Amino acid sequence: MDQIIAALKGNGVHDQLQKYLRQENLVSGKWMIERRLCTVIEGLRVSGRFDAMYNMEDLYDIKTTKVYKILKGDYSEWEAQLNAYDWMLYKDGIEIKNLKIYASISDWNRGDTWQSGYPKSQLFTITIPRWDRTKQEAWITDKVRLWKSTQHLPDDKLPLCTKEERWANATIYKLFRTPSLKKANKTFPIKSRAEAYMNACKKKEPAKWKDALIREETANEWRRCGWCDAADYCNQFQQKLEP
Repeated sequence: MDQIIAALKGNGVHDQLQKYLRQENLVSGKWMIERRLCTVIEGLRVSGRFDAMYNMEDLYDIKTTKVYKILKGDYSEWEAQLNAYDWMLYKDGIEIKNLKIYASISDWNRGDTWQSGYPKSQLFTITIPRWDRTKQEAWITDKVRLWKSTQHLPDDKLPLCTKEERWANATIYKLFRTPSLKKANKTFPIKSRAEAYMNACKKKEPAKWKDALIREETANEWRRCGWCDAADYCNQFQQKLEP
């Protein structure tokens, strides 16, 4: 149910942003929204659909994410996705100049914007590095070859998903005003931010926060599997197998 709710929220943000861009396009005529791309690699048809392109130069993808990802700064999956689209557009004769993410931060809190590096707005634009054409083609070709080499294997012979691919090991830091509390006063994605907040509380109200402590917890190592349609049949997920 949590995944369904999150998907509905994400789709709602996605649809509203695209609606806004379509309205903008009535004025500027420079936006291209949700276009399908297609190419052939090693005899296989490969397709994708980008969210938005401006003036045939700026390629955008719309994401709903958590503030943790912004603070961590790991956009590797988004980087690969946009570079794959960029290469496919290049094959169609379109030279993109900039790759960008429109990120809507679902757990953004205005009260935390005082922190260094914390996004100042709930809608955050991220510039994604463009790879050279050789790297783009190699990445997408490797994915096609991997799919071709495994498409006839039984489930228990398939390559196992890595921790990174499962969104595993997302460590969080919980701040408790006293050790006896069962629920944290506040949760942080980075330890230094938890420490900074705790020290600020101790300075403001030393008697109240004198016993404060930070507890480190590791999030669900199979978090992404909750979004996977094959999880109920996946040998790795059912047996919790590691690569």
